[in-house]
Amino acid sequence: MASTNIWGALTGGNMVYEGTIPPTPGQSGMQKTRMTFFNLGPDKVRQLVERSSDDGKTWQVSYDFIYTRSR
Repeated sequence: MASTNIWGALTGGNMVYEGTIPPTPGQSGMQKTRMTFFNLGPDKVRQLVERSSDDGKTWQVSYDFIYTRSR
């Protein structure tokens, strides 16, 4: 079983994690992934997750979520 390896740093005011993940069905080899967290205010964060099967030349959005604090 392949493992997921992710590392990150604060970049331009956003928290950006990059790493490698196991392939999706129909793909071969590990894929690159990138998760970016954007601070949208005191009670809101956007999480954008992308993956690349061509070593980072192009990226496809896996999901794009916005989280808000519930009161």
